[in-house]
Amino acid sequence: PAAPRGPPARWLVWAGAALVVAAGLAAADYARVAVIFSARPGLPPLEQRIAEGRRSVLFGHHADYAAVTSGVAVPDEARAFDRATHYLLDTRLMMAWSRALAEQGRLDEARHLAARLREFRKPEAEAFFSVCEGADGVAEAGASAPPFQCGLPERNLSWRKVLAAGDR
Repeated sequence: PAAPRGPPARWLVWAGAALVVAAGLAAADYARVAVIFSARPGLPPLEQRIAEGRRSVLFGHHADYAAVTSGVAVPDEARAFDRATHYLLDTRLMMAWSRALAEQGRLDEARHLAARLREFRKPEAEAFFSVCEGADGVAEAGASAPPFQCGLPERNLSWRKVLAAGDR
């Protein structure tokens, strides 16, 4: 028969207690971000919830995603896109990112992202590309240029260049 075991080593007790505290802190940190996506009455305005969520240590990228995809102004848009795209790159985020690049005058990078998005053929992007129907990408004399998402990038950009471009 095996000898009876004594109480667990003291370090195991402290490690277990530390994990319980860390889990509680992580849950509290997540609660700062989860409220962004809630539609309960009586909540502060979305801008305020996003600003609070951006201060989250572990989940701030969710607040950045909400800000850039909903059009809420943030002090450092490039950083918001950098953090959000590090964790998630979906249709909404690609459309918002390409629009932001186009607004900055970085049309080739915006066209590159739009071209990548077009490759996925996602139903969520149909409205984004519907402005291109009938546009051949070349403006006639006196006509306005077609929207950026209708044209092809002038140069081939690697994903590294697109990420580096986000640092500007």
